[in-house]
Amino acid sequence: MQHNFYLLSLFFALLLTPFSSRGQAYQYETGVPVSVGQQNLQMPWAGGLNAVQASLADVNGNGEPELVLFDRGSSQVQVFAQTAQGWVWLPQERFRFPADITNWLLLVDYNGDGRKDLFTSTPAGVRVFENSAAAGQPAAWSLAYQLLEYPGSNAAVNLLVNSGDVPLIADTDGDGDIDIASFDPSGTGTIRWYKNVGVENFGRSDTLVFELADRHWGGLTECACKELAFNYAACPDEGGRAAQRPLHAGGKSLLWQDLNGDAVPDLLLGDEECTYLYYLPNAGTAAAPVFNTFDTKLPGAATATDFPFPAAYALGDDILVSTNLKTAGAQMDYGHSLWLYEQQPGGGYSLTQNDFLQGQQLDAGEEARPAFIDIDADGDLDLLLGNRGQLQADGYYAKLQLYENTGSAGAPAFSLKEADFLGLSAAKHQYLQPQFADYNGDGAPDLLLTVYNSAANKVRVLVYLNTAASGMPLQFSGSQVQDVAVPLTTLDYPYYYDVTGDGLLDVLAGRFDGSLRLYTNTGTLAAPAFELSSAAYKGFALDNVRRHLIPSVGDADGNGQPDLVVSDATGDVRILHSFLRGDASAAAAQTVAVEVDDSAFGARLGDKSWPVLAHLWAAEVPALVVGQIGGGLVLLRNGQALPPPGEEQRFELLVYPNPAYLATVKIQTNAPAQIRVLSMLGQVIAQWETDGSRILEWEPQLAEGMYLVEARFAGERKVKRLLIVR
Repeated sequence: MQHNFYLLSLFFALLLTPFSSRGQAYQYETGVPVSVGQQNLQMPWAGGLNAVQASLADVNGNGEPELVLFDRGSSQVQVFAQTAQGWVWLPQERFRFPADITNWLLLVDYNGDGRKDLFTSTPAGVRVFENSAAAGQPAAWSLAYQLLEYPGSNAAVNLLVNSGDVPLIADTDGDGDIDIASFDPSGTGTIRWYKNVGVENFGRSDTLVFELADRHWGGLTECACKELAFNYAACPDEGGRAAQRPLHAGGKSLLWQDLNGDAVPDLLLGDEECTYLYYLPNAGTAAAPVFNTFDTKLPGAATATDFPFPAAYALGDDILVSTNLKTAGAQMDYGHSLWLYEQQPGGGYSLTQNDFLQGQQLDAGEEARPAFIDIDADGDLDLLLGNRGQLQADGYYAKLQLYENTGSAGAPAFSLKEADFLGLSAAKHQYLQPQFADYNGDGAPDLLLTVYNSAANKVRVLVYLNTAASGMPLQFSGSQVQDVAVPLTTLDYPYYYDVTGDGLLDVLAGRFDGSLRLYTNTGTLAAPAFELSSAAYKGFALDNVRRHLIPSVGDADGNGQPDLVVSDATGDVRILHSFLRGDASAAAAQTVAVEVDDSAFGARLGDKSWPVLAHLWAAEVPALVVGQIGGGLVLLRNGQALPPPGEEQRFELLVYPNPAYLATVKIQTNAPAQIRVLSMLGQVIAQWETDGSRILEWEPQLAEGMYLVEARFAGERKVKRLLIVR
């Protein structure tokens, strides 16, 4: 689905409308400082990076190229700008890109207008978006080619690039138009060269018209790790393996760049099943390359890559190498997976950073899982951060990090205090998820840790009882640990909360299939016992689109009522307000909107994320802190003032689904009201009256954009923003 970058006049709406405290609009907060040792991180809340594809392009229209990264691990676009003070994260720029990018993204100017266009994956091959922005304006994408094709013997054939590959998209033969090279999708280990014949056939270089000109480009065949066949030779017959058959056929990456200074482009090749990045000097020409030797180091470089599936990208004259692994199957150091090789004076390359950008982010390695508590009893919330794991000298396992809030309840700031809180690394757990809750009913928060024990292939729930006196810093001891039997698997994402109100913690377990299970505690404080009471709690049932549902509970609007927060594989975060009400259902969950430049968007937080609400600013409703697959955190601030103490929300207005994707919009109130839908300029589009006992169903025939839904109750007025997306 293609999303445009809206230019909406929310300024007028703010003049017209006092929004209710339940409006789910957040903004990126990047100004909260985080320090590690003596280092102040430059962009701590950028979410972490694991497996990126890199391009340079002017995204914001300022005339300077930004660094555009597509993280294949989370399916997120990230944009960074280089300044005199260093690199700066530009979170708002991701919303300029289509929302449904998967597998790979490269920015290349195919039509010669000086603006980079967007090439990306589809299940059938390659699609292309033209950068249709006027000169000097921010990038704007319009679909130019739904599918690239070339003539076959009987009909047009899809130009297929395997989903795990990064193709070569460049003017390889120097005739002025863009060609494409990629590995044979059937797994022969050879490279296909698709020549753009726009110049030859039509005398123009601004089109994408291809023919399959070479099935064995450069005479190269990749046979196995560190084994390449040259000059059209077959793979050797070794170990009983049939001749002419590659040993493996994982994902591949290609980069076309002059690396040795002879003015002829060379090739960098990466493979999913290898840790080597192959440098193949071109002994031929650009139009007719010849590869007959290789090295596993860049020219002049003393250090070769040593992580799985290295893929290379040109940053001007420098080379960025990142893993291109989609899944977290490999146990590698994801805190050091972006290697920057800088070109040296006189030629050659040197590895200058193995944590490019990552070293300036709060990065726990992989799958950051946050929890907040005032652990030192100084009146502000501290951060406890778990993760899936990090590569250590003696294995791959998780640590629990404690970041102390060295700021205040009105101005948070965090500093790493303990890199291995409670010494949990000794147990070598993985998938370590912390949470604080009163487990034993003494009124004090205890530490609940969900962990995966790889040796026993078992999910465990460990409860560290808080032994501190009231008002004192929390204390946890290894002698005060209980191992609680909860029916969880590695496919569950649990959150512990007293749903039934009986003083016992129940379990809300989000599932890989998009459903939400409720396990009710039918035991006692001394002997808990959990039974499955709902396989689709509140209507959160199996959903093939919204997979990997991850829940938490908090008070999003500060009204004293618990709200259910869920994230899923769409990148959305939804909030079901006052979820313990009998009539609360998944259909009424409201999608969190992120405001950027007078526009609002779904959060686009990636394939899997861990959202928690944290009261970081005392006078405001809680912020939303989201753990990312990339190992870091994103901080979203609501900024709305807390309601006065004791004030209850007499009237409620629900509008869902929101954003609305070609769907019926439901409008619900808890009392009689006059309902109006307004444009952002205050024009009345539709209106009704409701007695508060029924749900209004409306099919908006409206253009894409932001609208207002207003409810006028007796003596009170509430407004919600509604985003229509086509």
